[in-house]
Amino acid sequence: MGNRPKHLPSGGKKRATCYVIAPQKLDEQRKGVKTDARDAAVLCQRLSRYVAGNQKELAVIPVPTEEEEPLRHLHRQREALVRAPTKLQAQGRALLVTHGQPALPRWWRPQGWKALGALLPDWLLARLEVFRPVLLELDTQIAALSAELETAAPPELLAGLGKLTSVTLTREVCDRHRFQNRRQVSRLPAPAGVALRAKAPPFGYLAPLDSPAFVPANTPAAANGCRVR
Repeated sequence: MGNRPKHLPSGGKKRATCYVIAPQKLDEQRKGVKTDARDAAVLCQRLSRYVAGNQKELAVIPVPTEEEEPLRHLHRQREALVRAPTKLQAQGRALLVTHGQPALPRWWRPQGWKALGALLPDWLLARLEVFRPVLLELDTQIAALSAELETAAPPELLAGLGKLTSVTLTREVCDRHRFQNRRQVSRLPAPAGVALRAKAPPFGYLAPLDSPAFVPANTPAAANGCRVR
């Protein structure tokens, strides 16, 4: 079905198919009574209709394979490091502004630090020096992770995307062939560090229904407009 359900062994003889679904309201008749037995009955009814072919009965969540899951941690860790220095950066700029000094956007980096060294008194430099080693180390770690991700980028990038964004999107989506139309892609939650909008880059008017939702930028299909814009 394109959802890669998990098959769980049972006693070494039988196998059970496990579907992971999104949270949803089960009290369809609004009786205001919620018990495990009622929820189980509703879920079984919906599962029966889903297996019979009604794909709208359950919002099945794709489960990454054991090989795909470790790959997702790399760009997620990078995104966490990108967000980490925000508070320290702001505290440094606030300290500068409080004492009437220029608040350089990247004050801890060599060029900005050299400029501040010629302007600030020693006591103010000492206070900023507390933040600076942490920010420099975070810059180093972010650069290393970015380089590793860009090295893993495929030769054919998705249309309109750079190496870093392309790798992030590919690893979060996992199996791109599970999308059958543009509407399914527009409902995809935005991966870490990637902004998705229905009619703006990187997603807009997608490929026709009979072609993959994601088309590399340098393919004939992309040249004919069958691509993500």
